[in-house]
Amino acid sequence: VQTCALPISQLATTIEEQKCTAKLLRESETQVRLSNVELERRVAERTAQLVAANAQLTEALLRGARAQEALAKSEEEFRVSFEASAVVKTQSDPETGRIMRVNRAFADMLGYEAEDIVSHVGWEFTWPDDREAEKADYARVLASGSGVYIREKRYIRKDGTPIWGRVSSNIVQ
Repeated sequence: VQTCALPISQLATTIEEQKCTAKLLRESETQVRLSNVELERRVAERTAQLVAANAQLTEALLRGARAQEALAKSEEEFRVSFEASAVVKTQSDPETGRIMRVNRAFADMLGYEAEDIVSHVGWEFTWPDDREAEKADYARVLASGSGVYIREKRYIRKDGTPIWGRVSSNIVQ
């Protein structure tokens, strides 16, 4: 049997190296624990920020949804009021004069179906002899920025006969 014995000085050096390695290992473990604690603190902080941001976003989305619902309701009420009115109503592009919407009362007054009027320029339904004067008055109102256009005028019905009407418009640009 052969034994391998290390000299005492070599054994002492190995023990010292193991003690040094153990100390480094303990220091390293302590650093890892401290790093973990700091990382967990930062994760918790960021999670709290994200939870708060998510709550704000959820609230903003709810407010937006409520606003959309209110807008849809308001638009529906406007549409019903516009279409069902016994008073003649039209909605036109103020720059081009192109008719975007008319109610049944306007269509009936001129003898057309509503869809036959939409997309035409409003001047087409003005009595031919009155068109230039009306265009000039309208241009003055647009240029002045007052936004209110009131005039009695002759319209031309589908059958070619004139019909008098009073225009009272609010011009929104």
